Amino acid sequence: MNPPHGFSLLLSLFVLSAILMAALSAGNLVVRELRLTTSFDQGVLAFYAAESGLEDALYDFRQKNSPNLNVVETSAITLGNGRWWRVSNTTLTEFSTTLLENEVAEVTLFNTSGSAQAWSVRVSWTGNPTMCPGSDFTWIEVLQSYWVAGESQSQRSLLSPSDNDTDGVTVNLSGSYPYVRLRALFGDACNLTLRAYAGLNATGASFNLPAQLEVTAYGAAGEARQALSITVPAHAPQFGAFDYTLFSEEAICKDVSPCN
Repeated sequence: MNPPHGFSLLLSLFVLSAILMAALSAGNLVVRELRLTTSFDQGVLAFYAAESGLEDALYDFRQKNSPNLNVVETSAITLGNGRWWRVSNTTLTEFSTTLLENEVAEVTLFNTSGSAQAWSVRVSWTGNPTMCPGSDFTWIEVLQSYWVAGESQSQRSLLSPSDNDTDGVTVNLSGSYPYVRLRALFGDACNLTLRAYAGLNATGASFNLPAQLEVTAYGAAGEARQALSITVPAHAPQFGAFDYTLFSEEAICKDVSPCN
C-alpha cells in the first residue's frame, strides 16, 4: 500500500525541525559558555586592577605621605585591559578585625594632631562556636598604655566569654594619650570590634579612631566589577618598640635635666 501523498514531505519537515532545534540548543550552549568564559576573564582583570589600586594607595601614603588617596570613577586609572578608582578614609567609627589565637592588634585612641582622646572603649566578638569554632572559650586581653603626670603606665584587663554580652564589654581608659593592644587568648576572636567613646563607661559621643586608614579600591574590566578593601594603621604600630628590657650597671635617668 502506498503512503498518502505528502507524507514524505511532512516527515522531512519533522526531521529538519528536530535538527534545527538541536543546532539552536547547541549554539545557545556554546554562546553561554563563551559569555561565562569572557565574564570570568574580565573578573580576573578587574580583581587585579582593584589590587593595583590598593598597592598604589599604600605606596602614596607610606612613601609620598599623600593626604588625599581618593580617585573618582570619572578619572579612573587605566591599566591595560582594566581600570581602577578608589575611596579612602582616615577616621573610622569602629575598629573591626578577626584575631587568630595569640594574635595582636593595636588601636590608637587619641588624635595625633590635637588633644582629643577617648576615655572608654567597648569590645565585642563572636562567641558562637557554630560561626567561629572554639570562640566560646576565647578570652580577650586588653593592655592599655597611657601617660599620667609625665610617666608612661599600663594596665591589663582580661575579658571572658561570659562578659561578652550583646553590647560587648566596656573598659575605661586611665590616662592621657592612650592606645590599647588587643590579644586573643585560648582561641580565635572572630569579628572582634572596638568602639571608642568620649566619656567614661561608654558614654558621650562616639570617638572617631584617627590612626586607622581604610581604603576601598574598585576595579573594572568590560562589564565585570570587583572591589577590595583594607584597613591598616595610619602610623607605625608602637607595641613592637616597647617589648624589650633595659639592663644597666648605672642608674638610668629618663629626664635629662635632673641628671645634669
